[in-house]
Amino acid sequence: MTTQKAERTPGPWFVYNEPLRPQLGMQKIIEIQDAYGEAIVPWSGFDACDFPTKIKLANARFIAAAPETAAERDRLRETVRELIAALKEIKNSNNSKWQADRAWAAMARAEGCGE
Repeated sequence: MTTQKAERTPGPWFVYNEPLRPQLGMQKIIEIQDAYGEAIVPWSGFDACDFPTKIKLANARFIAAAPETAAERDRLRETVRELIAALKEIKNSNNSKWQADRAWAAMARAEGCGE
């Protein structure tokens, strides 16, 4: 069996919670759409479960946040790499003022203060 890495659909993603056919006043659907209004998770994926609408909407909002969550994960991963590199330099250096400044800068970015 071979596996393929799925391509990511670029964000932002949105929760669509409107009538399928507004002119008919039908029940609202829940769908996750990309920036162009194309379905990423079609409404049938939410209608097929027996959860209350409140739970379906919460799940849809959680899924729709995936691009932003992945971007934050990547930002934090890079900050951790910087911290580890700076700490290794401090550990292995006789002149640690410069390395300490780098470590503090990386920590400030990790805390959201250095942007």
